Amino acid sequence: MKKGEIGGNTPDIRDYFLNGMISVGSLLILFYRLAGRSIRAFYHKFLFRHTVRLRQFWLTVRRRLSGSYQTLLKKWYGTRKFWHSVRMVVQRGYGAHPDKAKVLRWCDAATACFLAAGRHTYVFRRLLNYLVPLTAAAAFIFLVNYAFSLNYAVSVECNGKQIGYVENEAVFHESENKIQARMLYQEDDEIFQYSTRFTVTVVSEDELQNSAQLTNTLISNSDADIVEATGLIIDGTFLGASKDIVPVKEHLDELLAQYKENDTDRVEFTKSVELEEGLYLQSNIVEAQSLIDKIESKTQVERYYTTVAGDTPISIAQKNGITLDTLVSLNPDVLTNCPIGKHVLITKPERFLSVKRIVNTTYTVEMDYGTTYVDTSSLYKGQTQERSAGVKGEKTITADISYVDGVEVGREILSTQITKQPVDRVVLRGTAEMPSVSGGGGNASSYGLVWPTSGANRYISSGWGAGRNHRGIDICYYGGAYGKTIVASHAGTVTYSGWKSSYGWVVMIDSGNGITTTYAHCSKLAVSTGQTVARGQYIANIGSSGNSTGPHLHFELNINGRRVNPLLYLP
Repeated sequence: MKKGEIGGNTPDIRDYFLNGMISVGSLLILFYRLAGRSIRAFYHKFLFRHTVRLRQFWLTVRRRLSGSYQTLLKKWYGTRKFWHSVRMVVQRGYGAHPDKAKVLRWCDAATACFLAAGRHTYVFRRLLNYLVPLTAAAAFIFLVNYAFSLNYAVSVECNGKQIGYVENEAVFHESENKIQARMLYQEDDEIFQYSTRFTVTVVSEDELQNSAQLTNTLISNSDADIVEATGLIIDGTFLGASKDIVPVKEHLDELLAQYKENDTDRVEFTKSVELEEGLYLQSNIVEAQSLIDKIESKTQVERYYTTVAGDTPISIAQKNGITLDTLVSLNPDVLTNCPIGKHVLITKPERFLSVKRIVNTTYTVEMDYGTTYVDTSSLYKGQTQERSAGVKGEKTITADISYVDGVEVGREILSTQITKQPVDRVVLRGTAEMPSVSGGGGNASSYGLVWPTSGANRYISSGWGAGRNHRGIDICYYGGAYGKTIVASHAGTVTYSGWKSSYGWVVMIDSGNGITTTYAHCSKLAVSTGQTVARGQYIANIGSSGNSTGPHLHFELNINGRRVNPLLYLP
């Protein structure tokens, strides 16, 4: 046996490896052939047409670009050759006679250029084809700019006489309103009348008049007796004109100054005030003091209302057609002191021209806290218990507060900054089902209450009201009630268990949702304060403690802070 052999016919491991490699190679070659056929088939079926179209499109683009490029080159070459020829002709004409003066040499150059142009008229004709449209477009743009640069105006003719130019008719109508505002016609005065005509014209900007200038021009062209003065116009109403308006100006300034308490305060009139210089009718001229008296006049007088039986602040305000806020601002104590026969101020005198004082101030206000409820199975449904109290927050507000005659009429909040965040109140909210003691108190009503006592021989010895202020029911038994069992009419938490004056020994239970029950005149207490009890659970025994004439149970039901008749809620 030869070295390296195991048995006589055992093949070499290299043969196995070689044969395996050949097999893998054959499989790869077969795979590539099949893949190539599939790719070629897919290409010829789906992509070949699009590829041919793309090639044709690209050839067309190249052909067109090539033609345009060649044309551009030809035109550029022709233009360059033309201007080169012109330059050569001018140089030859200019240098033909060096001994001549420069002016004559330039004339020779121009002559040579025109002679050469005569031999190439087709070139100038082609240039004209471009120059004429360009010249026409430039002329059109120039004309448009010129037209827009002109200052068009409206020429105003009054009673056949041209009196001036205005920007548009609106300026004239504004002047009409100013004229009417300046006139205080008396009964026998002749109304200022005129006929007008408008035409459009072109004038310089300096010739235009504004409404004030046109107003004076119109008045000056009238036949009325007119003088130059300064008119006082308040809220669009003409009060009169004065030749000496200085005292009126000073009075207006003093009126504002007396309401300004600090340098930071802003004061302004509640009505618009205008002092307009111009021409006015002589009949409308008054003394400055007359205008001051009008400014200081009152628009109404004080009026009082005498209260009668049944009057309330709201009904008083409604009777007199004012708001409750206005009534309170005029009578600060009306909400707390409004007896019969009281004289209530309804209106007070107001200045014809009031002053508004605007005060910029910063103040701090409290922020209410919210309530966060946390569900807990340690309390029954409907029961709540405060775990932590809420804390109010604070915020700083900067505002402009407006006052008229000392009364606040408006407040504009400029900025708000929270300086202390509020902390929510946390309240535990019960989720546990309310239990009940089997047989205790019988079946529950639709309100969830059972009788606080059981037995067929019970009766109501004193009902709700009972001819006196009896805010509950008294339950008694035939044959004696002393020591009978008292059960909780509704599950809840005992808020009080002990002696309480006329109630004697008493148990009070809070069932949540605004429901509380009271069990009075007991002889024995079986629960303590803070204890949670189930509906029907034994809590006490009937007795006659406190203000009682005999053994019975005084039972009270309180819903949302109001005692109600228990018989309406019991089964």
